[in-house]
Parts: sequence; structure tokens; C-alpha cells
Amino acid sequence: MNTFNAKITSRGIKITYSDGIFNNNYPKISGPVTDKSGNTAYIGRVKNNDNVVKTWLKKLGEGLARYLNSNYNLNIDIVGAILKDFPEGYLLFTHDKIYKNSTRTRSDKFLHGPHKYRSPRDFLPHLCWLVSDKTTKCECRHCMADKKLKKSLQIQCSPEEVERTECDECNESCSYENRFEKFDLPNKEQDKITTLFRCGEIVWVDFYKLDNPRFNKLIKDVYKKYKISIKYWPGVILNRDKALIFDLKVQKEQSQPYDLLRMINFGMMENGLNESSETNRLNESSGLNESSESIGSNELSGSSESSESSESTPETPKDPSRLSKVIYTVEILGLTETLETDRKVLAPWLAYQPNIKLMSKKRGRDEKEEHEYIQAIRQAKIISQSYTALNKMMPESSKTRRMTRNLRNRQLDQCEALFLGAELLCKNDIVRLTPIDNEHPTYPEYPDPQYLFISDIKKTATNGIQLVGHGLLRGKLINKSGIRTVKDYEWYQINTTDEEYTIDLSDVAGRFYVAYPDISEAMDSSLNISYKDRWGIMEIFNDGKKRLSISPAI
Repeated sequence: MNTFNAKITSRGIKITYSDGIFNNNYPKISGPVTDKSGNTAYIGRVKNNDNVVKTWLKKLGEGLARYLNSNYNLNIDIVGAILKDFPEGYLLFTHDKIYKNSTRTRSDKFLHGPHKYRSPRDFLPHLCWLVSDKTTKCECRHCMADKKLKKSLQIQCSPEEVERTECDECNESCSYENRFEKFDLPNKEQDKITTLFRCGEIVWVDFYKLDNPRFNKLIKDVYKKYKISIKYWPGVILNRDKALIFDLKVQKEQSQPYDLLRMINFGMMENGLNESSETNRLNESSGLNESSESIGSNELSGSSESSESSESTPETPKDPSRLSKVIYTVEILGLTETLETDRKVLAPWLAYQPNIKLMSKKRGRDEKEEHEYIQAIRQAKIISQSYTALNKMMPESSKTRRMTRNLRNRQLDQCEALFLGAELLCKNDIVRLTPIDNEHPTYPEYPDPQYLFISDIKKTATNGIQLVGHGLLRGKLINKSGIRTVKDYEWYQINTTDEEYTIDLSDVAGRFYVAYPDISEAMDSSLNISYKDRWGIMEIFNDGKKRLSISPAI
């Protein structure tokens, strides 16, 4: 007599027990449904003869075979293992979204039963419990979340308490701790500052705060010619320097400009090596395609966003004379002029939307007639719609190439970083995700991830560039005063510890900024351009861009 609820046949594994027999909690098949933004959404059933279903059944069969071999002393061929069908009452659905005026599309598959499962790996723990002898309760994250939530409600509510109250400070995030595990962010290097902005990024420069006579005249000219009142002008970060505040204060009192020779320039030196020599070494490697460029930085152990406020090195006490500050070198687009400033004058590209409609250029029109501001906006918008991968070279072993040549979805390059629109994304960053099914959520109690902690950036032959990492929800703000870092928020992990999300670039809205936590705008970056063309569009041709440090910290 079998002690597990499955039948092993030559055609696959058949599940003989299910908790979804009386399940009717399926999403309503709909489509097309158009939201307020003009995006079209579809929800439909995926039939069993679809290749997606076959892929799910294959992965579940292999995982279940390992479980049965390990726990019931069977000898199932793992390579040939496959499920004959999902457990009774479990159906696979597709949630598709087509974005208006864009090539962006998004397609997500969910297995619906008593709970909603995002992937075969997400469902496998519960599947193993279905097959087991039921001597213990299921400990998958979905069942445990139900258990924790019910226990919490029993503790917090008495029969007399019928009025529902809401936490004004954290709203729904206060219940995350009852359903999801907290995600611990990695520690940053103590002797470095994680900067708000990075080299190569396009930012807004607040001309009002600069109070520069030339810039003030440009503002008046734009208003006079186009009747547009502007405050911000686009610029690109060329360099970041860490300077001692004490030195800056002395220079300011003496009415002298920032002395860059006295600053500690981490962008030009990494691990004791001159960055230009490192660039030459990488450029000698082969294997990059046109849309990918070698980079002059080996140091990309990024950390999550943190404040650029003053901080001292761990070896020294907090002596005011040793506190440091980040100074940015910014080139103003359209003006070929650079300035040095701190972050208080700068803002992320998505934090502001210019009130201007760009007209297509007429043939034969003299570009000099177009104002510098219009040129700068045009350049920045083209960059914001593009992406560029910065790759680490694969080993040049012929054996390695033969091994990967026949893999259909082989990984061609290990991407160290990625320019997505105006922003630079690195490993260990937290990025915002575009919402899915926001108008018609299937399971409100099990929300989709709002953020992704990037653990890897990969480039494949079939799926292009994808981000891999942990799906997160942002909880309440713990530290409400003083210097804030990304660790001052509570973060909750949706996926299990042995599971990671893989998302396409169209799913990424932008990087999460501690100083701008409520940005809701999304990048629309579908144009693949090379590193060289990126700088050419901005009309920046100096050699400084070759020595840019793409590390999140200095």
C-alpha cells in the first residue's frame, strides 16, 4: 500500500489527492480591458496543450521526483519525470498587458487553486505536501501566511470588537509582517558613501538654486520665445568626488572654488589600479556585440540607496573636520558647460515632467534656430527611451563556447550593470516594478511584488536582458528623523529563500530613491543603443566618459 498520494506510470506522475476539488476562486476571464492610461489587459486560461503548461508540468515532475526518491526510497528517473496533469482543481492562467503607444508587453502566468502560485518553484512545496501522507500540516509560504494571519486576528480581535480600524501611518503594510518574511539588505562598505546619483545618469539641475547670471538669462529667453516657465535643466553626471566638509567650508570662506586636488577621487582609482589602464585591459578583450560595451570598473558590489549626508570613516571618531560630502561634476546638456555641486541642486529624471511638447524637426531646418533648452530636452528624452548593457567578458575558452553554443536560452554575457533610460542599474539595487492587474487584482491578500532586489543582470539569446532577484514589498518607515537610508524601511520578501524572480526590462519602472520614495513615473526604455551612441546622442565626445566609475558607492 502506498503511503503517498501519487501514481507512477510510464507516461508520468499522476497526483491522486488535491485540496482544490471544490475550488472556484479563479480569476474572471476578461479582455480586452482598457485602463485610464490606455493600456490593455487580458486574463485567459492556458490550455494543457500549450508549451507553457508542458514546461510547468516538466519542472514540477522533476522536483516531485526528487522529493519522492529522497523521502520514499523510490528510484524515479528525474530527467524523464513529468506530471501528467495539475492536481484536480488547479488551472493555469495568463495575465497579459499591452502598453499604449509602446512596444512594451507583459505576460505573467499564475497557477490558481486555493492560492495563487507564480512559478513551478513557488508551487512545488505545496505539491510535495499534497503527495505526502499528511502527517504534518503544509509549511509552504502560502499556507504558513494563512496560519500567521489567522493567529494574528485571533490575538488582536475579541468577539466584541466589530469596528475595523486602520493604521494611519502604514496602512496595509502593517499586515505584511504577518504574511511575509522580512528581507535583510546587505551591509554596505563602511568607508564608502552610496551616492544618490551615478556617473552617466541624466538628472535635472535646479537653475534657481544655482543663481547663475547666464542660466538666469537662459530661463528668461525660454519664457520669452516659448512662453514656458522652466526651473530645471537636464544634465549628465560625469564624476563624483568625496570631499571633506571642513576643506569646502574654508574654501567658501576664502571665496575660492572647489579644489579638486584636495578631494579624494575614488572614480579614478579602484583597488590600487589606475582606471584608464583597467579600461585598456578590458577593451583588449573580444566578444562584445554592438549594443554592449566594456567598462572601466571592476568594482560593482553595489549597495542599496543611502543618504549622502556627512559621514566619517570607521577608523576615526566623528571629528567635524573629517566629515565628508559628495560633490558631483555635471555637464549641462545643450550648453557644453560643466559645474560642480552637491545633490541638493539635482533631482532624478522621473521626478519632474517638463511641460513642453517636442515637435519633429523640419527638413533643412537650421538646428541653430532651436533653443538650447529644446535641444537638451530632445537629447534627454531619446536617452530616457533607450537601454545599454555594460558587460563582463565571458572566458575565451573554446570549450566554454562549445558548451554554451547549443543551449537555446544560453547566457551570452554576464552584465555588470545596465543603463535603463536615464538611470544606471547595478547589482544589489532596489528597483520599482510596473504594477500588474492593478485595476482587477485577483488575490488582494497576496499582492504582487512592488520592488525587486537585483541579484543578477543577465543577457540571453531568446529573452534579451533580464533582471533576477527577490520580489519585495515596502513596509513602514522606521526612522522618521535624521539621516535616512534604505534600511530605515521595513522590506518583506514575497518569494521563498530558494526562489528568485526573473523579470523583463519592460517590468522595471525605475530605481528606488530614498530621497524620492513616492516617484510613480516609469521608464519607457525599449531602444537598444551602444555605449558610444549614448554619449553621441548627448553630444559629449570628451575622453572623460571613458574613465567613468559605475560603482554605486565612492
